[in-house]
Amino acid sequence: MTPEELKDLQANRRFPASAKELIDLIGLEATAALITAYPSQEVLIPVRPGGASLPGKHSWAQLVGMVGEDTAVLLCRDYGGQKLYVPSCAPAKEAKAHDILQKKIVADFDRLTMTEGYTAGKAAQKLGIAYGLSGRSIENFVNRFNHID
Repeated sequence: MTPEELKDLQANRRFPASAKELIDLIGLEATAALITAYPSQEVLIPVRPGGASLPGKHSWAQLVGMVGEDTAVLLCRDYGGQKLYVPSCAPAKEAKAHDILQKKIVADFDRLTMTEGYTAGKAAQKLGIAYGLSGRSIENFVNRFNHID
């Protein structure tokens, strides 16, 4: 995930609070790097910078290689000795894809009903077939979209 993609997802209603907390602490770029490397995983953060044990030293080296030493120090300060859950942001990605699909369906529905002369029912049926959804689902998308203001 790029920092730009992560920034774009932040406005989404399903953006995880844990991702926002990470962004606030270590920034977009480092958070994107963690999400790319460890989506939906727990990462052991060393007790202190440099690591206090052999596994800690290994974790420290990996962390520094991924996010840089200054950012790794911040993570040790706030999460040292803990397993940090790194979100995947999958629900936010899915919600964004759903929103894009809904807008496309509504635009297609408007085109069919306003410029091509389809009735609402026939437009919903045609789009339902095209998108693999029921005509009722299409009508629900259109109705929900038309009530958002």
